Amino acid sequence: MASAIHGLRVVAQGLALPLQADTGRLNKFIAEAGRIASGKGVAMQGRLRAALPGGAVLEILVVPLIPTQTRWGGFMPTGSVAVFVSKPGRQRLSWEKVGAFYGLTRAEARLASKLAECLSLDEAAQSLTITRHTARSQLKAVFAKTGVRRQSELVALLLTGVLTYQADDQLGDLNE
Repeated sequence: MASAIHGLRVVAQGLALPLQADTGRLNKFIAEAGRIASGKGVAMQGRLRAALPGGAVLEILVVPLIPTQTRWGGFMPTGSVAVFVSKPGRQRLSWEKVGAFYGLTRAEARLASKLAECLSLDEAAQSLTITRHTARSQLKAVFAKTGVRRQSELVALLLTGVLTYQADDQLGDLNE
């Protein structure tokens, strides 16, 4: 990684944002996600909205990756953490494309797309005006159809998959 991408910088201590308070929260999320992925922490998913100069907002999702066999046959190392960054103005994944690509029903695809927007299951259910129970049932169906076992794996799959590149041009070099 090089210098910066939309306000996120790589420094000797880790990742840094324009505001020190945001940097502290981000690195706290990363450390806790690493503990969880190593089996030493409690479940969490860190979400942060960082203000950038000029009024833009950077959305960051920190997800612990539990050591497990991946869809592509490899294994995630213990302590792995994924940090997803959406640049300002980024398009969302279309639920129609998510549904068609993964063979999901309309309801399942809408839920999966909301989760890819970094919403919690409760927030997604509220946004879709469905109950938490209904959202959990739909999520189980999404897991079965996508081959993942955890919500963090689903988010990782959706945010790093083919559809992401179709929804938005890649974040590109960190030198931008």
